[in-house]
Amino acid sequence: LEKAKGAAAEQVQRKERKEREVADLKEQLGELQRLASASEEQGQEEARAALQKLAASQEELRGAQDAHRTAQQELEDLRTQAQQQEHAARQSLEKAEASAAEQAEASGQEVALLKQELERTSSEASADAERGREERS
Repeated sequence: LEKAKGAAAEQVQRKERKEREVADLKEQLGELQRLASASEEQGQEEARAALQKLAASQEELRGAQDAHRTAQQELEDLRTQAQQQEHAARQSLEKAEASAAEQAEASGQEVALLKQELERTSSEASADAERGREERS
């Protein structure tokens, strides 16, 4: 009987230990579930923050791309303007050279006519002087 009582007491103690172990394990499981839940919430918050950063970065990238396209268009417009101005300047230079050549030719012809006039006048003056000498003699 004593042995049976001792065995029964031992079984009760084993049962109580197992119940305490189960209670401890349940408590640990609850704590792990709370930690997992908190970790999941934190992960969701971090994911939301990362998505917000990503959206902001994408918006910034779009802005930079728009600015780049605008700058490229402005550069292309400036190149076109420069080409047009260069073309106009070349045409003006060609016209000025042609005009200068025409003026030089006209001046050359005028000088030739003036030389001819001077020679004719000089010849006439010489002839008049010669006649005047002859008349006096």
